[in-house]
Amino acid sequence: MFRKKVDKSITKVDKIVTWLIIWWALASIFWATKTSLWKRILSKWISIFNRTFCFWYSLFWKSLVKVIWIFKKKK
Repeated sequence: MFRKKVDKSITKVDKIVTWLIIWWALASIFWATKTSLWKRILSKWISIFNRTFCFWYSLFWKSLVKVIWIFKKKK
């Protein structure tokens, strides 16, 4: 009667983010974040994220500008 319907479809991104959060918490518990190896791995992941995010961010805005330009040109 009071059960909520649970959506069973979890995307891969949600799983990856969840595992990253879990591993980060475990690493901070065991002070693994203080090691140079962990810092190198983290900096590599951050640089990959930055490149990917910047690429998609610029692609989004470039495509948005083109769409606006096309609709503005038709008037």
